[in-house]
Amino acid sequence: MGNLWMCVVLVGLATACGGSGTDVDYLALPPQEAADQVTATVCDQVFACGVVSFDTSADPWTAHYEPAATIYPTLMACTDELSPGYVEMFAGCAMAGLTSSERADVNACLTADAACLSQAELDAEALALQRGEPFGSDACKRASTVFERCKTCFELPDDPSCASS
Repeated sequence: MGNLWMCVVLVGLATACGGSGTDVDYLALPPQEAADQVTATVCDQVFACGVVSFDTSADPWTAHYEPAATIYPTLMACTDELSPGYVEMFAGCAMAGLTSSERADVNACLTADAACLSQAELDAEALALQRGEPFGSDACKRASTVFERCKTCFELPDDPSCASS
């Protein structure tokens, strides 16, 4: 059975795992501080709803929540595992020279409502992932390419898409 554990997909994470439901400008914070806040929110949501698991052996793919303890034995383990990826993402975004519109989409994605997704919403995200399409809220769909650029700028700061190049 093909299972893809998913909660830390940087693209669409807010709707897959829950955003903060607040109006925080994460991109105005130092990367570690932003990562700490997002990680705390995401891990709280993971323990409230569960970890999203995608069944990739089905056609179309499906998704469901698994208990958080399936992946993370404690809230602290969740935080410890996820935080470095978010630090990298925010550091990359700082190097990406984002426009005000891109910044707004990233922040809107990361601050989306933290409600657990319905089964229909989970399956819609699984289908989008199977098709290679962005998923989540409209802001997260628009921000998907921005998240990819942030990742690129962290890994390859001299890339032409980065402000520092």
